Amino acid sequence: IQQLSEATRFVLVSPESRYQPQSIRFSLAQALLGKGQVREGAAQLTAAIQVAPNYADAHYLLALVLASQGDTDAVVEHYSRAVALNPALDTSVNLHDLLGANYAKAGQFQNAARSAQKALQLARSAGDTARARQIEGKVQLYQKGQAP
Repeated sequence: IQQLSEATRFVLVSPESRYQPQSIRFSLAQALLGKGQVREGAAQLTAAIQVAPNYADAHYLLALVLASQGDTDAVVEHYSRAVALNPALDTSVNLHDLLGANYAKAGQFQNAARSAQKALQLARSAGDTARARQIEGKVQLYQKGQAP
């Protein structure tokens, strides 16, 4: 990662137009997240979005990262922006499952149920029956105003 960070700094100041800073930062974020460096990965995603505010992939991945941290308002902001820019991105069962859990923790069970239902739909579409069964239980609890 250190060499990747050094290379990124060089490329970001390079006069060559073939380097797109938002793509470099996105790739660096993916590498950092893969190494478990969530804070640093989120910072690179934020930087990518600052350079290219309409970078749907960065918004979507940042929404997923923030969902794992429980930042519901920011998740909704970045998720909404990503899907508005590119609806085909909306494929993450985890994002909707985590968002549902975050809403439930906040006592927003109607929103939790809606998010869990989206996660359920995506899990079924992916053929993940075990995950779908797990999420079905959450949907039922959220509809009753209960958290798992």
